[in-house]
Amino acid sequence: MLFRNLTEMPPVLHEESLKCFKFLFNGELYDGVHHNNELFCRLYTVNAGKRAELYQKAFQLSRYGTVIITVGPDTYSLWISLRSPKAELYITKQLIGTGSDQDSPFQDSWSCL
Repeated sequence: MLFRNLTEMPPVLHEESLKCFKFLFNGELYDGVHHNNELFCRLYTVNAGKRAELYQKAFQLSRYGTVIITVGPDTYSLWISLRSPKAELYITKQLIGTGSDQDSPFQDSWSCL
């Protein structure tokens, strides 16, 4: 996928510099983060060896809403804004990997930690 400029790329941030929290959604506990007056939910965490796949998925998902990538000591995480129109579906994994949405960036399976 080609990008016309760097503003199209999701931001990559150091996780330890962000305000992390836990929240309850549909009876399950999720990781959240606060960045630039926006709340995000962690969708995936992968080891450093799979970061290229995570970047690719982040670029695809950015068509549907605001996403960020965070970097930890040995891992990379993909986060989606809770304001994104399809956030609830992605968070509850109703679209991820099911093929139920033809535009879903997660139709193909990929390994996460």
